[in-house]
Amino acid sequence: MVERNRKMFKLDKRVCRRRDKQLKARYLLCDAKRGWEECTIINVDVASEGMGIKFHTREKIKAGIDIVFEIFISGKLEPINVKGIVKWSKQGGKGFIGGVGLTEGRYKLTKLGKGN
Repeated sequence: MVERNRKMFKLDKRVCRRRDKQLKARYLLCDAKRGWEECTIINVDVASEGMGIKFHTREKIKAGIDIVFEIFISGKLEPINVKGIVKWSKQGGKGFIGGVGLTEGRYKLTKLGKGN
């Protein structure tokens, strides 16, 4: 009974609520010998242990790979650059959806995660 209650009442470690976004972006896989690929950022998640983003792309990307994003924000001349590690990737819609734990530049996305 106690174990079942633990599963029902998981502690949410997010600092802010997850914010759904539709942000134009492109990514570069750090171990690949090809150039930038287009993608769409579909949400920004600010949590106590870090920050993550979820993205949609045409290809499945293996977990554990370092990845760099250029995220284009309307009204800004320069894209936001962030770096992270792919945590997961799975089939979703007409392509793939992946989750990334950010390791560099996450402070640049803090306002996006808070819905600004």
